[in-house]
Amino acid sequence: MQTNLFCDKKVLTNESSVEQFFVQRLLTHIGYTDTQIKPKTSIKELTIGKGSSKENYRPDYAIQVKDKIRLIIEVKDPKEKLIDFLYQPSSYCLCLNQADQKEDPAKYFILTNGLQLQLHEWNNAKPILNLTFDEFIKGNHKFLELIKIISQKNLLNPNKSAPKVETFKFERPNLSELEGIFRACHNLIWKKEKKKPTEAFYEFTKLFFVKISHDKVIHELGCKATNADFKFAVKWIESMEAVEVNPISNILFKNIREELERKVRNKEKKRIFNSDEKINLKPSTIKEVVRLLETINLYGIEEDLNGRMFETFLTATIRGEELGQFFTPRTVVEFMVELADLKCTKTKIDYVLDACCGSGGFLIDTMAYMWKRINNNSGLTNTEKEYLRNEVVTKYIWGIDADKDERLPISRIARMNMVLHGDGSNRIYWLPDSLDKKITIERGIEDELREEAEELKKKLIDENLKFDVVLTNPPFSMRYEKKKEDEKLVLEDYEIAYRPNKELRSSVKSNVLFLERYKDWLKAGGKLLTVIDESVLNTASEKEFRDFIRKYFIIKAVISLPRNTFINADTAVKTSILYLKKKEDENEQQPDIFMAISENVGHSDSGKKTPLLNDLPKILKEFKGFQS
Repeated sequence: MQTNLFCDKKVLTNESSVEQFFVQRLLTHIGYTDTQIKPKTSIKELTIGKGSSKENYRPDYAIQVKDKIRLIIEVKDPKEKLIDFLYQPSSYCLCLNQADQKEDPAKYFILTNGLQLQLHEWNNAKPILNLTFDEFIKGNHKFLELIKIISQKNLLNPNKSAPKVETFKFERPNLSELEGIFRACHNLIWKKEKKKPTEAFYEFTKLFFVKISHDKVIHELGCKATNADFKFAVKWIESMEAVEVNPISNILFKNIREELERKVRNKEKKRIFNSDEKINLKPSTIKEVVRLLETINLYGIEEDLNGRMFETFLTATIRGEELGQFFTPRTVVEFMVELADLKCTKTKIDYVLDACCGSGGFLIDTMAYMWKRINNNSGLTNTEKEYLRNEVVTKYIWGIDADKDERLPISRIARMNMVLHGDGSNRIYWLPDSLDKKITIERGIEDELREEAEELKKKLIDENLKFDVVLTNPPFSMRYEKKKEDEKLVLEDYEIAYRPNKELRSSVKSNVLFLERYKDWLKAGGKLLTVIDESVLNTASEKEFRDFIRKYFIIKAVISLPRNTFINADTAVKTSILYLKKKEDENEQQPDIFMAISENVGHSDSGKKTPLLNDLPKILKEFKGFQS
């Protein structure tokens, strides 16, 4: 056919003629007014992406309804291939929608050369309609469908006439399934990228951050969610690849990173990602990881699986000494938090600290425990519960880590962990050395880390902040030595570092130094629950450290842990949980001490889980009976 409803085919000789004889007449036929049809000269130019490069671009036409652009039209010469220009209108829609905080106003785009017209949803490279020149005639069903979809009514409320789609498979996993999926993700990253376990872990957590964020969106949409809403999905990746070579990293992760960056600039949040951070995995690797994760619903998983997600991933992916900096077995963490009997009411919320917080295990469980107490308090209104939950995460849970890797401080991983589990990330700090009582901040430290350390120094030294409870697992094997000048300067500030004759010891284990550090940070009557090397408790050479404990603390409980407690971190150091209360006056007398021996904390000598053999819940019950 040489003619259609709008023009003769032979008049379509260049881009200008397609605009004049076809597009303008089509838009008028659909019913748009002159004020709604915006020509190129009145449309804002934006910088859009083309793979790894950028270009300035504005479409040929835009349809504006109720003060927002809802549809854009890109026109090409009849001799041009439309596929070569798909990225332009798609990227422009993306920019428009990213700039709008309330909705995605640009619902569709049209790409046409007069001989062919493609209608796309703004975020889909596959057209929902594809019409040829001779299909623009009265009664043609595709033409009628085009009019229906891009009508003013539908642009304002597209769900009413959107085609029905199959429900995306999206299900809650159980713990055993999760562990297998995480291990498969790690093996995939390791095999394809050859990254070290901690590096693979960090790249995976970025992906996981995107996953959790988008699962939250799906949760909020509820039954209204359609396949198009599932962006953390292989289908979405493939629909965007013509526009962006790595859409998960360069679109989804970038959006999250930029929103967090805005909050960092406004002092609302502390840094989790660098301002230019990307997911440092190949697009093909990301797609395969997404394929493994896309159908599992992880929103709110900390409630269903009680915070096990991070531990599950860590133990599935990292082994040996590298795991030690992240990990205290969750059964031990949970037991210690329960033992602490944290207060969380309208009149009293405990300030809680872990100055060796690693990936945040004690902080996560502290938050979960406090929230549980709030939620189960039938004397509180919903408004009061929400207020208290927010108070807990913004003011009362504090973490410090002195990991030396300034490029990726573990404190950032702890923040990420807290955000994934409900937030509380803003009171987690990096310090050059948690044991340095002066909190020395040397020159040459990156500005943002320096500012972070200075903020904490002001709180701890100038404002003399004190804590009600410390829950912690300091490193066992690290020593501070007198022969090293920087470490000597630290030792000289510690009473526990001197012998009775006032001679400075040649070296002191860091977990011993932390006994004094935490003593200084605790309020009178405050509680210290720590994992400690048993040699401090039972060898003749360390009697003076026990004298220090008795001088300043009441000993509430000692629970000996099995030798395999930290087998997954490749250490068989014999440890105990030590529960101390800082004396309120020096004459306070030591009462009876609760003592117990745990035979199993939920795993075997090989590290295999044995949850039914875990005897810590029984010991907790015995302790509560002893207390009463």
